[in-house]
Formats: sequence, C-alpha cells, structure tokens
Amino acid sequence: MDKFLLEGLRKGKNSTPMAQNTAFGWVLFGNAISSQKQPDFISTLHCDTQLTQIITRFWDLEELQTKKHFTPEELYCEKLFEDTTKRAGDGRFIVRLPLSVRALLRMERMFATNKGLHEELIDLGHMDPAGPVTQFTYYMPHHSVVRETSTTTKLRVVFNSSMKTSSGNSLNDTLMVGPRLQQDLFSILVRFRTHCYGLIADIEKMYRQVHVAEQDVDYQRIVWRGYSSKPLRDYRLLRVTYGVASASHLAVKSLQRAALDIGDAYQKVTEVDTSDFYMDDLLTG
Repeated sequence: MDKFLLEGLRKGKNSTPMAQNTAFGWVLFGNAISSQKQPDFISTLHCDTQLTQIITRFWDLEELQTKKHFTPEELYCEKLFEDTTKRAGDGRFIVRLPLSVRALLRMERMFATNKGLHEELIDLGHMDPAGPVTQFTYYMPHHSVVRETSTTTKLRVVFNSSMKTSSGNSLNDTLMVGPRLQQDLFSILVRFRTHCYGLIADIEKMYRQVHVAEQDVDYQRIVWRGYSSKPLRDYRLLRVTYGVASASHLAVKSLQRAALDIGDAYQKVTEVDTSDFYMDDLLTG
C-alpha cells in the first residue's frame, strides 16, 4: 500500500469524509452520512426494454440505406416512361401503359353504372365515346361505391381491370407494375416531426390528372348509359385509372417528373415533391 499512498491527508469537520493523496489521485473515504434532512420522497424511472433490443433498434435507424436495384421489368417501366411520355397543352403528362403482351379481346358482358359516373367522367372530360372495336381493346367492369359520411368524395367509381376476358387474361395481367418510387411512410412521418410548422395537403384526383396516350386508351373501355331506356354506348377512359395495375407508378412518376421539369429555380419544391409525398398525400413543413 505504501507504494500507492503519497504525502497528503486532509480532514474535514466531524462526520465528513477524509481525502488521501495517492498515485491515482485524491481518494475520499470515511463517513458519508449527511446531517441534512433527507427528502420525504425519491423519484425513480424504470424501463423494461432489453438493452439488446435498444441497440438493435438503434443500428436499424442509423444504418445507411442500401442501394436499391430494380428488376429488368422495373427498369423497362422506367425506360418506357422516359422514352414515350409527352406533355399536353394543359401541362398534364401523356403516358403509355406498360404492356408486356398485346392481344386483348373484348368482354361480352358489361355493366352499366349510374348518373354519378356521367357527372364524374363525361362532364370533366375524362372519357369520350369509343370507336369500332379492334383486337387492342379491353372492357373494364365497373360499379359505384357511395359513402354518405365522406365530406369530399361521396361517390367513387371502382374499375375492375383484373376481370379475365375470353382469352383467359385481364388488363392487369398484361401490365407491369413498375418500381416503388416514394420513400416509406415511416421515414416521411419521422421527417415531418422535425419541422417547426407542419403542412398537410393532398392532390385532388391524382390519377386523373395524368392523360393516357391515344395508342392505349382503348384498353380502358367501359359500357355506360344514363337511363335504362337508352341504348348502351362504348366509352374509353382518357386518364390514368384507379384499379389499373400500373396506375400508381405512372401517377407518382409524373408527379416526380413535374418537379424535375421546373428546374433549379424551385429546388426546395423539387426536394419536397420527391421526398415528402406518400402517394397523393403531402406531409412537409
């Protein structure tokens, strides 16, 4: 012990610790009971979370995102969009449907819907009368869903592009879905919480803001009549349609292309457009 103890011993008042100088520095020892009154209560915090779980979660959050590799089909969807997409006079995009096979036959049995479809699609210019039937034609069954409790869209038209034709295939069977282009919802929500002021918005009728190229609109045919006394008529949908397998990719890709087209003058807008949208919902600040 004499090798560690050095010259220097300091004593305080009675009932207080003493200090001894050592090779490792000053060491306190002795009575540590305070004469002051002890508190009537003590606050504690207890957590049952296992340390291993905390460490694992920490590394999951801190780990750099791995580079995403698209499949050949997803790469083709991206290239098809880049090579064939055009802008209409009103600024909307005109996109090609990413078909992987071509021969689609007409369905013999069609459904008619109600007057709400007329108001939604014809009056808004989202469909027009179709011409003669060709081998590149597909008819989509459809029906309307009414939600009286909704404050925005009380009537929603649902299109079934997975209905098989007499060939055994549906429109969705012949379409490629395309890659996932937006960030996961968890990342968007976490980033949203970092803003001082939050901004929430959504794109009205997001899919219908995008035109379908003239070459492909006959793959989106429906049969409709306003009244049972009128003859059935064939119509073709002119916009990207909910229920079609490629609709999400085409709408999101158009949204991101719109951000890139505005150039460097609105760099912040481009960042928000590409990072803070989850489908048609915006969470930014």
